[in-house]
Amino acid sequence: MEEFRPIKDLPGYSVSNKGRVRKDSTGQIMVLSKNGGYCRITISKHVHRLVAEAFIEKPHESKAWVDHIDGNRSNNDVSNLRWVTPSENCLAYGYHSRIKNKRRPVKAVHTDGQEILFESRQQAAEYFGCSDSEIVYGKTYQKHSPKVRSNPNAHDKKGWRFEKVKDEDIV
Repeated sequence: MEEFRPIKDLPGYSVSNKGRVRKDSTGQIMVLSKNGGYCRITISKHVHRLVAEAFIEKPHESKAWVDHIDGNRSNNDVSNLRWVTPSENCLAYGYHSRIKNKRRPVKAVHTDGQEILFESRQQAAEYFGCSDSEIVYGKTYQKHSPKVRSNPNAHDKKGWRFEKVKDEDIV
């Protein structure tokens, strides 16, 4: 059975043990949006934290982080949440999955048909003289990279598009 409790520091709103947020004055259930895989409401609070604060007693002050036990950031059911320390959170499923994704191969395809396979976004970034956050999948770069002029070992991204490599494409 779904149970709603008041949200600390947010008068007029309640959160349920199923991860839903309600505006108390109208009974309206708030629409959830996603940010980095986490469900949010427009008042910019992470729903998993709201559920944990309302339904799970914090065992110790050092356990200030909320972990999704199954690694699914959209599953905000109280049974899927627990208080953890920052280091416990890093050991949880989600951290290892994010690290694994950073090490996934990346293919760079030039408009002239040339292809380069990189072991990771980081390796592609080093080749093109940029940060790994600048390696955007599906975007064909139209301008010359300004950092190429200052780094003689870097290659220009102009004309290159980056693609994720599927497991079945790896030989």
